[in-house]
Amino acid sequence: MAQLERLEPVLRKRLEEDGTMEKVKAHLRARIFAAFQGIGANSGTFEEQGTCPENIVINELIREYLEFNGYRETLSVFLPETRLPQVPLNRGFLAEKVGVNGGQITQELPLLYTLTAKPDSSPSPRLLDRKAPLER
Repeated sequence: MAQLERLEPVLRKRLEEDGTMEKVKAHLRARIFAAFQGIGANSGTFEEQGTCPENIVINELIREYLEFNGYRETLSVFLPETRLPQVPLNRGFLAEKVGVNGGQITQELPLLYTLTAKPDSSPSPRLLDRKAPLER
């Protein structure tokens, strides 16, 4: 028993350093939220849930941003909370809804980057250098 007591702080520190503890906490928060909300396979359509079309588009834009940046733990809470389907909406449809014209930069970056760029400029070239989401 004494060995376990000495091992616990070392194990806890290691799990915190490599990010495992935060992943577990995020997963637990998502599961708790889902349990309280009764979210499951039969959670109904967006209309039955009272979600307006604008919120669906906004939530999809946020999902795209979170996925691009590799915020997996945040997504694990965000998706059940917003009740978005597992498969994202068509990106062309989203671009049309928010008035973004197609183009090279638009295809490579989340639409939120395009929407927040100044009218006379494009998103930072540093964003285009990234080929994969940030690793956590």
